[in-house]
Amino acid sequence: MMDIGQAKIYTSKPDQQKIIVEPTLKANDDHNEIKLAYISIPDILKHYDACISLAHGDSEQFVATPLPSASTDIPDSSVSSASVHQTPKKAAKFVSPMKKKLFRKRKSTPENWKKNVRKRLRLSGEEYISSSGKKISRKLVQECDCTKCKYKCNDKVSFEKRCAIRDFYNGLASYERQKDFICSNVHEKNTKTYLDDDGNKVEKKKQVMRIYSMEVNNHRVRVCKKFFLKTLSISEATVAHALTKKMSGYKEGTSVEDKELRIKLYENAKTDGTLDEKLEEEYKLHQERKKVAREQKQKDNHIARQDSKVKTCTFDLQSVLYTPCSLVSLMYYMRKLCCYNLSIYSAGDKKATCYLWSETDGKRGSNEISTCLNLYLSRLESPVEHVILYSDACAGQNKNQIVATCLLNSVTTIPGLKITDHKFLESGHTHMECDSMHSAIEFAKSKTKTFVPGQWETVISMARRKSPYNVVSLKFYDFKNFKSARTKANSKTESGKKPR
Repeated sequence: MMDIGQAKIYTSKPDQQKIIVEPTLKANDDHNEIKLAYISIPDILKHYDACISLAHGDSEQFVATPLPSASTDIPDSSVSSASVHQTPKKAAKFVSPMKKKLFRKRKSTPENWKKNVRKRLRLSGEEYISSSGKKISRKLVQECDCTKCKYKCNDKVSFEKRCAIRDFYNGLASYERQKDFICSNVHEKNTKTYLDDDGNKVEKKKQVMRIYSMEVNNHRVRVCKKFFLKTLSISEATVAHALTKKMSGYKEGTSVEDKELRIKLYENAKTDGTLDEKLEEEYKLHQERKKVAREQKQKDNHIARQDSKVKTCTFDLQSVLYTPCSLVSLMYYMRKLCCYNLSIYSAGDKKATCYLWSETDGKRGSNEISTCLNLYLSRLESPVEHVILYSDACAGQNKNQIVATCLLNSVTTIPGLKITDHKFLESGHTHMECDSMHSAIEFAKSKTKTFVPGQWETVISMARRKSPYNVVSLKFYDFKNFKSARTKANSKTESGKKPR
């Protein structure tokens, strides 16, 4: 409801139902701009340049007046009888403050963290300050008197060579690589068995003996335990821990011909200027084998995409899936059940299959890997006649006679399958397509909680949304004993000849 020249605002307050705003401003030649505003809030007179309060019964009328001229501060005579409330105006040159820029959170630098710096110095044998504030001195090669030693260690290995071996061990700067070095130079052997007069085995406190050796001028030289430990400045417990991990299958690539150790040795020799022709030739052959393996793999992948009778696959065992699994820190210290996952990825049709089992049903050795491969080959479609498999050269799981026996058995028993090729990538360059499956599973694992082994099947299958992974759960009765078949094929007759 509006009248000419005024505005009425109706409110819900019983004592003030209506507010009338009536502008009485007239044109002023000295002012080209006027301001008029009205809001029904308490203390309204404090927020405007010029406003007059007039009471009319049950309502309150606000009449806006023109601003005074620059030459005088006296208001217009038409409104002199009213009370005028004026507020100070902003300065003409007032500039609003600039909006504060928002920066991203600074990136973390784990290599500069105190605990990582301390760890790096400790592995390198340098002086460092422990977490408790104790100063740990630098580890050096200790003197060892082997004049009475039957191996004559001091005569075989000079002090300069001992320092070079120690520097190489420190230069590895990694728990895993240093344990590999120890395992490649220390071997365990069962002690001799003695029988008593009744023919029973004599119980001995020492069941195994350890053989310590060092590589000097590309030759293996046997030394005593005391000489070996003092050269590397380590304790016997460090050696025992490394060998225990090796026997449990935790460590891989612990042989003397470990390629990564050779590469590290090549880099150190090239820096020091002591590079010999044999080491340089070995490094060049390593790079050439890597290149040939990659090119052959790309060629086989291309053939699999063009020909439906050929199937190229890569397979690898994922890291252990612990159950229960959660981000709650308390669960980290609980006893867990280990679950294993073998991933097989087909490069032609990009289909993936995962074979899942727990440690109560089987281990993670070559017999379990062979069973998974046999199940995968037995479920292939009929047009497939040639299967090409790629994997790393882990001797305990892939590169052994048991897997070869499994593939031979698959060719002879599976209808339609004529050829199976098993090719190995060069050590240290074993990145394959199946590793992308492990990355997706680890990402899905970090977003959910797992409390029973059966939940891993759902987590793995949903790790890829577009085309979910096919998960096959295995029990202990599903695993086949290919090891006995290999033993039977390699067994010898009494005359010493293998059966034909």
